[in-house]
Amino acid sequence: MKIFMGFTEVAGYYTQLQKEFIQLGIQSIFIDLTGYKYQKTNVANNTVFFKLLDMTIKGRSLSKSGKSRIFWFSLQQILLIPLFFWSILKFDTFIFGFRTSFLWGGYDLAVLRLLKKKVIWVFHGSDSRPTYMDGAVLLRIPKPSITECMGRTKAQKKLLEQVEKYADVIISHPASSQLHTRKFIPWLQIGVPTQIPKHKSDLSVDLLYSQQNSKVRLLHSPSHPESKGTDQFRLVVQKLKAKGLNFDWIEILNRPNVEVLAEIARADIIIDQLYSDTPMATFATEAAYQGKPALVGSYSRDEDWGVDPSNIPPTALCHPDDLEKTLEHLILDREAREKLGKQAQQFVLERWQAHQVAARILQVIQDIIPNDWWYDPNQIDYIQGYGLSLLEYKKILKDMIAQKGVSALQLSDKPQLEQKILDLIRS
Repeated sequence: MKIFMGFTEVAGYYTQLQKEFIQLGIQSIFIDLTGYKYQKTNVANNTVFFKLLDMTIKGRSLSKSGKSRIFWFSLQQILLIPLFFWSILKFDTFIFGFRTSFLWGGYDLAVLRLLKKKVIWVFHGSDSRPTYMDGAVLLRIPKPSITECMGRTKAQKKLLEQVEKYADVIISHPASSQLHTRKFIPWLQIGVPTQIPKHKSDLSVDLLYSQQNSKVRLLHSPSHPESKGTDQFRLVVQKLKAKGLNFDWIEILNRPNVEVLAEIARADIIIDQLYSDTPMATFATEAAYQGKPALVGSYSRDEDWGVDPSNIPPTALCHPDDLEKTLEHLILDREAREKLGKQAQQFVLERWQAHQVAARILQVIQDIIPNDWWYDPNQIDYIQGYGLSLLEYKKILKDMIAQKGVSALQLSDKPQLEQKILDLIRS
């Protein structure tokens, strides 16, 4: 078995998988074209071609002008063509994620299917979630227009049609898969492959700090403050301080992962996000490995995630309207928060260590897939989206339908969801 992975890193997901595959003696390469500023590029080959490809990654990342970015992007797209032919000769399994394969729109997937290559496509959330349900897009500055929002949703649907037609297996999350029509494996069933520290002593100073600090430390490290509910968290923090609660609020932005991990070790409670559609994303997972409880606000619930309750990670999950009450309880009840932290840690150690997640991916590649792993998207009932308050969400839906009609939802195959959205905006 030889595995090619590309082309977008998502919180270390593919880097960790590659490490585990290599440890198992499986030839594997992961090429990340995003050039994320806190992640080293991952082209593990010293040939001139790969050095040039790596140069385009760095060029895109460091470019300050539009012309420069277009140049590096165009060169990168040209280089993907010979890379495609090279990979066909060298690999038998391809794992793609976050909208990207060799050709825009997934038009290379038909060739891979024709050549009997195994194709696994992983959706991570906003690459699958309809744009009109995605606060990370809708709350950008400048905000996208209704026309842009509709166009992005159409593009998502078009790519999804290609993926559903040609990929062997799709991994996704039911609460963000309203556009799907084909059965897939919920990613909570597979897990998040985060690597635990190899030596506990690496965190000993930070753990000692946490134990000696009399104040409860709350840590919030949002990747996108607008969609994570950061302003609402700040307001609730002010209210709780006004009540006389004794705690420190630590907020860090745009810091390398090693610094975030150190702050997690010092913290007592992790404040993840307010409008999530999953119980445990990457930040909360990293906290769980260190035995720290995470508060996650969400309109979604267990039945929206498509897995058995035993596969749902423990967090302080609350309805956004119950944020103040839930956070106050965690601050005041040390025993409760420490118990939750231990439960979360036990869950990730037993199910989500990187080698365990890699083993499940290998099961998928080898077609050893239990029947109860599959999820039918016709079961989806969740419509409240991600990163938006219900009030904001209803306004966006109302404006879009008023301008573009119900067809803009791209849900004609799921009339029950269409009707549920119409009922929501009328409520």
